[in-house]
Amino acid sequence: MVRSDLQFLHGRALARAIKQVLDGQQRDLAVAYFGKGAMQRLGLTAPHGARILCDFWSGACNPFEIELLMGGGADIRDARGLHAKVYIGSKEAVVASANASANGLGLEGDEVTDRLEAGIRVRDAEAIRSAQSWFDRLFDEAPPICATDIAALKQWWKLRPSPRSAAPVGFEGSLIDLALAHSGQLTGTGFVFTNTENKEADVVKAKKKARILVNQRSREITDWPRNRMFTGWDKRSIRRWPPRFFAFHVGSRGGVSVRALEMEVLSAPDGFVFATADWRNIARPIIGDVTANDIRRADGFKAKAFMDKLKEGRAFSTALEFADCYRELMPQGISGTQKGYRGHDTV
Repeated sequence: MVRSDLQFLHGRALARAIKQVLDGQQRDLAVAYFGKGAMQRLGLTAPHGARILCDFWSGACNPFEIELLMGGGADIRDARGLHAKVYIGSKEAVVASANASANGLGLEGDEVTDRLEAGIRVRDAEAIRSAQSWFDRLFDEAPPICATDIAALKQWWKLRPSPRSAAPVGFEGSLIDLALAHSGQLTGTGFVFTNTENKEADVVKAKKKARILVNQRSREITDWPRNRMFTGWDKRSIRRWPPRFFAFHVGSRGGVSVRALEMEVLSAPDGFVFATADWRNIARPIIGDVTANDIRRADGFKAKAFMDKLKEGRAFSTALEFADCYRELMPQGISGTQKGYRGHDTV
């Protein structure tokens, strides 16, 4: 019987294929989310030697499951913004919709509903080599997950809100206060603070590189709005960039703007991030119908005072990381004058 180099699979056949692909000496996984029971579902009960890329700070990676995999000898790294689901063995691979989680939203246990998953099993040698080259590049660029990361995510995981929850009761528009008091409400969402504009040379360089990375979106890259670009950053900051984040910008005249953004294109070696605006899907599940102007009025003075302490732009992978830094730099808080903030919105 002739074996096809491409095979469409779904349901249980897909699950069996993934296990078969990973049942060998080479086991490379680029899978965004890992939920409870991932080791069992993937057949990775002895994960020693496996190399895994995941979006660790997404809010949909169970830190206890990641800890089990690491304890079994898996080398796991954080590929910020990863959305792929690719399973690579020595002679074949599976590219699928299926995460190593109950579903792609971090829902677990009794909350889980049936999902329809599908994928392609690939046996073509040239395609496998391309997939392996892609994986190796991402793996080399991604920072390893350490015990400190696991401990931090465990704190948020225990406090994470139900995806069905509305804005916190009594929320009055201060996103900073929410992060300080209830960082678990912002699991999977980071913060970025800036106080300088993109330099023309950095923009030109970033767009040139981005066109290479996503050549099918060349025209879109050319027209990318500057207020959704972050250029000239150091490699370490870019590697820890949050996939979804609230961006506070303090302009040269002291005005503050706030946006809810999602990372689209990233290059750590070149120091840039391109993002898209998505207030509806990022902010509303957390703070309901509170608007960006509401946040700006409530947090304008706080953001400016915090930026004055930071001196330069900084990206915080998570709300908890931001809250810890804010408390350290602003131990006494600031005066109540922020209640009447009327600073202009800058772009």
